[in-house]
Amino acid sequence: MTEETKKAEALIEELAGHFGYDAKTMPPCVGNWPREKAMEYLTRLSEVLDENRKFRVTVDYDPEFPRVLLQISYED
Repeated sequence: MTEETKKAEALIEELAGHFGYDAKTMPPCVGNWPREKAMEYLTRLSEVLDENRKFRVTVDYDPEFPRVLLQISYED
């Protein structure tokens, strides 16, 4: 495992814990953004979502936390 992968996994675990999730049971499509960019990036979600599939988007935002957690799960 590369150092970059370790850092990414540690960040997802930190985010999951902060927002009350278990990182091991989160959907496979998870991302995070700097809090300052969250509203801008939310307006661009349509660029990455597949409108031909049923999906759920969960956004966890805390104005006191430096990052925002995004989860996307598709139902096939």
